[in-house]
Amino acid sequence: MSNFTDAPQLNSGALDSHWHRHLRIVRLRQPVDDDDEFLRQLGSRSEVRDRLGGLNYRKIPRGYFRLVEIDGKPAGVVAIAPSRILGADDFEISCVLLEEYENNGVATEGCAMLIDEYPSPAPPARLLAGVKPDNPAGVRVAEKLGFRRLDEPGAQGEVVLEYTYVDPAV
Repeated sequence: MSNFTDAPQLNSGALDSHWHRHLRIVRLRQPVDDDDEFLRQLGSRSEVRDRLGGLNYRKIPRGYFRLVEIDGKPAGVVAIAPSRILGADDFEISCVLLEEYENNGVATEGCAMLIDEYPSPAPPARLLAGVKPDNPAGVRVAEKLGFRRLDEPGAQGEVVLEYTYVDPAV
C-alpha cells in the first residue's frame, strides 16, 4: 500500500510552493515561423551557434528539430542531426535551454522524448552525444538517458557518448 504523505496538499486553494516548482508540463513541438524571434534570442549565445548552426532549423537536413515548451512557453530546443564528431554516418543529439530552465531535469526529459520519437538510425550510423569536458551536467544527462562513454574524444575534444537503441519488441 502506498504512503501518500508526500503528495501535494491544497493550501488555501493553491499547491504548496515546494510542490508547485516541480509540477510542469514539458512538451515538444515543431517550430513555426512565429518562433523565429525566440530562436534568434536563444541562438545569440556563441556555444549555441557552434552546436546547432545558429538554430536555423530549416538547415538541419535529415534530422529532427523540436521546440521544448514548459507550461506552454518556449524554453529551448532539442535536435537530432547529422554529426561531425566522429564520422559522416553518425547522428548527434543536442539540447539548448534558456538558462532559467537549466539544471532541473528539462534537458533529460526533452532529450528522452525526442529519442522516443526518433527511429533508430540504420547501421553503421550511431546516435552520439558530444559534451564539452567542462560540462559535467551534460554528461550526466547523457548517462541518465542510457548513453555510454566512448574512449575516443570528439573532433573538438568533446567527451563522446554513444546511445544503444533497445528494440522493445525483443
